[in-house]
Amino acid sequence: MKRSSAVLVRLTAVSIFAFAFGATPRISAQESADVEANKALVKAVYAAFNMRDSAALDGILAADFVDNMPSPGQAPGAAGFKQGYSLYNPGFPDLQVTVEDMVAEGDEVGARLTARGTQQGPVFGVPPTGRQVEYQAIGLWRIADGKLAEIWHVEDNLSLALQLGAIPALPGPSGSPMAAEAATPGGAHVISEATPSGPVDIEANKEVARRIYEEAFSGDVSVLDELVADDYFKHTFDPGLAPGREGFKQSLMVTLTGFPDLKCQSEDEIAEGDKVVIRVSCVGTHTGVFAGIPPTGTRATVVGIDEMRIVNGQVVEHWNFLDRFGLLAQILPPQGPPATPIA
Repeated sequence: MKRSSAVLVRLTAVSIFAFAFGATPRISAQESADVEANKALVKAVYAAFNMRDSAALDGILAADFVDNMPSPGQAPGAAGFKQGYSLYNPGFPDLQVTVEDMVAEGDEVGARLTARGTQQGPVFGVPPTGRQVEYQAIGLWRIADGKLAEIWHVEDNLSLALQLGAIPALPGPSGSPMAAEAATPGGAHVISEATPSGPVDIEANKEVARRIYEEAFSGDVSVLDELVADDYFKHTFDPGLAPGREGFKQSLMVTLTGFPDLKCQSEDEIAEGDKVVIRVSCVGTHTGVFAGIPPTGTRATVVGIDEMRIVNGQVVEHWNFLDRFGLLAQILPPQGPPATPIA
């Protein structure tokens, strides 16, 4: 979201100082305390979810709280968000959310999550299976006056639906089926141990994240040679892809084949250390085969929130949360993916 002009002036002045003297901008003790307090608020909301303590949200959520990505039928405001806590109980009464990482800057906090639970009730129209599931999610929160004021969030509901057998396996970017096993995070991998060669420039890192979407995802795949490390690793992986940067290119080319006119833009970015959280929106026309689905001519929109670790001007790790489930719902026949649950 857009910050006030006063904050922008202060940040610009700090950035100019940093550029001139080759130093990472210093954060005051008060700013650091505010960031930690904001992170504590976000942790508290997930702790309340794990305890199914919706009453605890009364002291955390602002009176005019906004969920920018509500589920179908969700009531507005804090009341609707609290309603979501109870909606999970029938399907996954034991669902627990683990906060894997947090990135905070100014009045915003990004939280990357893993959810685990056992299906003990109907979900996506699938009767209880007793299956244990695991899927990932990310939330971007805005804090105002010591309360959570706003959230944008994306859950990997495609992975969840595949694990439950709610939809048939579709071809992934490599042509391999997006089977339930492949959709589950995990597996052996080698993560880059690259470290910054100098002070971290968070504004330069944000620019790298923006260019990934506004240039590469918008058709200029060659820019990945500049912006992505050769040993790049994607944690929210697609089965059967080549490792590293080449796998990223392969996956992106499949998307652009299905949506040749795809255009993406950054709506917001925050950064802390070598991590960037970026919120994006994309629009494109389905004029090519995508995930085995013949062209429909549908003008589709998709939103996403990513976390990237950027070292020396290149992305080395990537947690990618484009709403693939929502995208498929727009181009599949009516019997396609069911409505996304609140998460």
